[in-house]
Amino acid sequence: MPQITKQYTLSIRPEQFLDACSASELHEVQLLLNSSRYLDKMYPPDETGYIEISADEIP
Repeated sequence: MPQITKQYTLSIRPEQFLDACSASELHEVQLLLNSSRYLDKMYPPDETGYIEISADEIP
């Protein structure tokens, strides 16, 4: 049987993704964002190993 392959590009803004999440899914996202795995990406440590965050960056 012949196959048809199509490629699609779907753009979803972060706000759209979060609006579609349930309360428990939002809690899971919050836990992930507060983990060191993602905090290190958002606020990389300086050469001393300390993370420097200004007051404006604190949610």
